[in-house]
Amino acid sequence: MENERYERGWSKLKEIDGKIGEEIFKSLESISPDLGKYIIEFSFGDVYSRKGTSLKQKEIAVVAALTAMGNAAPQLNVHINGALNVGCSVEEILEVIIQMSSYSGFPGSLNAINVLKEVIKDRKITFEPVKEDKNGDRFSIGAEQLSRLEKNQVQILKENLDDIAPDMVEYIIAYGYGDIYSRKKFKCENETDRHNCRTYSHGYCQTSTCFPY
Repeated sequence: MENERYERGWSKLKEIDGKIGEEIFKSLESISPDLGKYIIEFSFGDVYSRKGTSLKQKEIAVVAALTAMGNAAPQLNVHINGALNVGCSVEEILEVIIQMSSYSGFPGSLNAINVLKEVIKDRKITFEPVKEDKNGDRFSIGAEQLSRLEKNQVQILKENLDDIAPDMVEYIIAYGYGDIYSRKKFKCENETDRHNCRTYSHGYCQTSTCFPY
């Protein structure tokens, strides 16, 4: 059974990460082969082999999580390459990183952008960014986006913040939802992908029971 997990994981690793992944794990043989074995068996043999989501969705989740962590550039490099290998476009990866700026901060997103630039250069990908322009009031656009996800959340935000930091309401709605969440270039495989990306960034934060920002 254990051998099956390893073989399944090794096969999945090669499918996603190719030679880059193989080289990383082979480099562990001289210092900690058990760590490599655990990662292959659990992360790839058990988790990555689950059928509930596509490999593309899994890699989007990992890119979002590593961007939010902000301190895992080598691993992010591997998984950006993996995301491209399983069908993600540079534009989709860029949108995930931009979205994380709203939930885990600009420093992590800036670090991730630099990693993405390295991958683009290494893979000799031609990419021309296009600035997205919006017309209309950012707060109104954001309030509409937030209400589509969670009913009455604009009012809940105001009730929780108006007595201490009313400007935060405008910042969260105008930037988090008016600028970021309403971007049109991130094509989700299903309705929950974009919503889930921000959830991955909250793993180290106390969960708010008042509003879902």
